Amino acid sequence: MSYPKGPFYCLAEAQDWVDAFVCWYNNEHRHDALNWTTPAARHNGFCSPVSKPTKWPATATRSAGREASATASQQAR
Repeated sequence: MSYPKGPFYCLAEAQDWVDAFVCWYNNEHRHDALNWTTPAARHNGFCSPVSKPTKWPATATRSAGREASATASQQAR
């Protein structure tokens, strides 16, 4: 799927491109949030249910930092 290089010349051309994009996005493009399957495969039950996302290390570190900061400010009172 390639993006247009310039403006569409008419509404029909734009609609054709959007239709092709939606078809590609739902049937060919694999999504990490769906365990690298397509939305169509997920919708039609051809893949296992998506597991609960895990925290990335950076997110966990930021959360720990916020919690430590909140604890320190409560102890200072």
